[in-house]
Amino acid sequence: MLEIFLVIGLCKRLGRNLRAKGRSAVGLQIMLVLMWFGLEFAGLAFGFAMAGSSDPGPGVYLFGLAGAIIGGLITFAIAGCLSPVVQPTFTGGFPVTPISPAYPYGYTTAQPPRM
Repeated sequence: MLEIFLVIGLCKRLGRNLRAKGRSAVGLQIMLVLMWFGLEFAGLAFGFAMAGSSDPGPGVYLFGLAGAIIGGLITFAIAGCLSPVVQPTFTGGFPVTPISPAYPYGYTTAQPPRM
């Protein structure tokens, strides 16, 4: 039960971090939940395999918690590597090249054409 509250708190923190970077948080929050529980079950399976046929005891649960923590760390590491989204700013139009008084029609040759 406490583990679920921990995952919810981590999802909220991950969401705050990603929204501060201007990104959507839903995808990585889902990834956090899947990585947490997926690697927890993988850690439990590894713990049972290490225990063999003997009584596994509470040590197997430590393997599960280690897997869950590794899953959370991987997700936070991926989120930390994401760069902030740069929002384009509207400048009010398109860029215009200033006209030189020496070449009012945009000619750039050494001498302007004669009229």
